[in-house]
Amino acid sequence: MAHPAGFTFGRAQAALVACALAGALSASAQAARPHTLWRSAAHSEVVTSVAFSPDGQRLATGSFDRTAKVWTAAGVLEHTLDKHTEPVGSVAFTPDGEMLATGRLKPSDHTARMWRVSDGQAARTLSGGSTQLSHLAFARSGDLMASTGYGMSVSLWNWRTGMYLRSLAEGVEVGFSLAFSPDATLLVVPTRRSREVLIYRVADGKLLHTLAGHTGFIHSVAFSPDGRTVASGGQEGAIRLWSVADGRETARLTAGSEDIRSIAFSPDGRTLLAGSTVPQGKRIIGGVRLWSLKEKQQVQFHEETRTGVESVAFAPDGKRFAYGCQDGSVVVAGLPQ
Repeated sequence: MAHPAGFTFGRAQAALVACALAGALSASAQAARPHTLWRSAAHSEVVTSVAFSPDGQRLATGSFDRTAKVWTAAGVLEHTLDKHTEPVGSVAFTPDGEMLATGRLKPSDHTARMWRVSDGQAARTLSGGSTQLSHLAFARSGDLMASTGYGMSVSLWNWRTGMYLRSLAEGVEVGFSLAFSPDATLLVVPTRRSREVLIYRVADGKLLHTLAGHTGFIHSVAFSPDGRTVASGGQEGAIRLWSVADGRETARLTAGSEDIRSIAFSPDGRTLLAGSTVPQGKRIIGGVRLWSLKEKQQVQFHEETRTGVESVAFAPDGKRFAYGCQDGSVVVAGLPQ
């Protein structure tokens, strides 16, 4: 996720974008489309982050409106976490699903909060570290958490104790996304100005690969479930796939003029999900695209005609996905079986 920005397009450019969207929708018409399970005007501002609990029974959302919320799988609001004094940059469940971490979008604020999912009460505050804690990622098992934000490094934490451990990528102007490999031995993070993707070894902080080629800001990175591929997407309207073994670009999935805001692999690693925005005059629209990673082709398109899509997540069962919009809406959709 990155900060939303205003756009202005001329009539000719807007027409080209509209044609591109219509063509993409037509091309995917042969495949059954995702169907909306529930939709909520969940927040009053941009939904910066969505995350399913490990058991898929809850969905967490975070927003610029300074709140995070916890929902049941059916869309019933359980808790509103409203003690934030700054916009919420990300939400993430701990591996056991018992706690939710929220990061805050304030350059001078080096804190994140941990909340009990059972009752929505604050459990502890993580503070210190080497940089802002706006975007968070947990290792799939164990007690390791990583954070990034405005700053020049990535911080590693023991989330169970709240203890800051050490930093990676020191001196690097890191971006606003990060992810552990499935076995937690590697961590991937984009840079801001240099438009690169960096893969680090967690044990000793060694930089293993610098993935270069993006021509625009990189909003989102993700590891495939088997740990063999990294995906990265951003302003250039394309998602790049990279080999973790040698750092080669192995494929490029294009989305025309769209700004790719968030990406996620399906649990079985066969599908890639992406949320995007497209400027249309003074408005921003967008949608959710799904690509088959075997054929490297788009197979489905879920269009938003009134707002852009800022954040996406797959449910653990692989049958549902969620996305958060720039108008504050949250949608959970089911995939055709």
